[in-house]
Amino acid sequence: MQRDMKNNEIMDDDSEEIIYFFDSESSNSGSEESSRRNYTGESSDQNHGDKTFSHAHSDESSHHHDGDISHHHHHTGNSHSHSGSGHHSHNDSGHHSGSHRRSHKEKNRIGDFFRKFVKKILVRPSRKVRYTTIAISVCLVVAFIGLILFAYVRSEQRSAYLEEVEASRAAAEAESGEQAAAEAAERLTGISDLSVYEKLAAGYDVNILIVGDSIGAASGASDAAHRWTVLFESYLEETYGSNVTLTNISMGGNASFAGYVRTMILDDGVDYDLAVICYGHNDSTVDFSLYYETIITAIHSKYENCSIISILESAQKGYTDKMETIEEICVHYSIPVADTIAPFLEYYNFYTDDGVHPNDDGQVIYAETVEKVVDKQVAANTGLSDYDITPVNADVAMFSNCEYTGADEFTRVDETTYTISISAAGIFGIDYSYQSGENSAEIYVDGELIAAPTVTFDYDFSQRHILIVSEECTVEDEITVVFDSEAQADGFYGICFCFD
Repeated sequence: MQRDMKNNEIMDDDSEEIIYFFDSESSNSGSEESSRRNYTGESSDQNHGDKTFSHAHSDESSHHHDGDISHHHHHTGNSHSHSGSGHHSHNDSGHHSGSHRRSHKEKNRIGDFFRKFVKKILVRPSRKVRYTTIAISVCLVVAFIGLILFAYVRSEQRSAYLEEVEASRAAAEAESGEQAAAEAAERLTGISDLSVYEKLAAGYDVNILIVGDSIGAASGASDAAHRWTVLFESYLEETYGSNVTLTNISMGGNASFAGYVRTMILDDGVDYDLAVICYGHNDSTVDFSLYYETIITAIHSKYENCSIISILESAQKGYTDKMETIEEICVHYSIPVADTIAPFLEYYNFYTDDGVHPNDDGQVIYAETVEKVVDKQVAANTGLSDYDITPVNADVAMFSNCEYTGADEFTRVDETTYTISISAAGIFGIDYSYQSGENSAEIYVDGELIAAPTVTFDYDFSQRHILIVSEECTVEDEITVVFDSEAQADGFYGICFCFD
């Protein structure tokens, strides 16, 4: 942009437009002179430098040339020769009008400047501006891409860091788990040498097995919560803080032989710490000592470090021969006895409703009696018992093994008959349910009838029983069992052979 100082002009480098700069004083004087000349009917043309100003009137015209600014002042002087009041009033009006026009022209100059700027930059930018805009845009794009790359790299770094932390944590947990497992194994190695009483004293977990008849099964309780076995389990957990797992394999109406078989065929993978034996009321006095002792030897053969408690059943209402036999065997094996007979003697009818099974109050007596035995042994810090001694009954050796064959291994020939091809020898037992009323079965070995047990069951429910059908039996080829009815045949569980 260039300025012609003589003509008061500004020339734009890239356009042909001209911005005029007017001298404010000259502009005002010219305006006043023009006004006066128009008023008096005069007109003049002035050649002022290279630019010509023209003044015209409808009646007259005149041409006046002036080469300098002094001529302009001469006219002004002439105009001042008018009357004072009129001159003063006219001069005041021209002054205010010129100020307004000057302010307006200044605003126009600012507006023209911004319009030119906008046109130059946005509408018709120069090559330099275009290059500068492109450069700025490229820089912004590069900066944006750089931010994206930076964020991506930071994200990858964080992911790698988190993976490293997770791997470290997993490794630490694995190491901690291995250490805990090693400590647990070491602790268990020590625990295996502890008796149930020592484990309870230390608060360790214990497994308890109940082997008995209907009293052992807690028959007579109004509901499960009142069973002496449940009360006993809860007491141990609350008193010693141990986790107690109790398994009850008792069967009502059975004798000690059933307890022996049930113990021998139990296969639940649990290593029991304590076994509570509750038999005697349903047993015959014949060979009672032998069959009762087989339960003890069966427990010892399966669970080497299992302690035993024997219950003297209240249903005997006194210390009968069978109860004395139990006490003798327990003394021989150093087994503590839980005597429920004594607390029942004076208030027997109060503790039982049917004359045999303890009611809810009687269940409490059973639980408390066994609990006292345990507490005493814990207080005495009783260790493991040694049951590997000479048995009371030599014939116990004939019960060293027990092989059980379930009904599902038999072929059911018809509604009442089962048969199986088998070779076996030993004490032969059968496992089946008594139905209400008369029950009978015929057992054939190699086609020959060897037993026909008949039982009258005077109850309105069925009950499972395991009993001996032959104390010495040899089977070469086949066993056939024929029941009296289909219902009895449906209650068949299997057979067993006991041998040394």
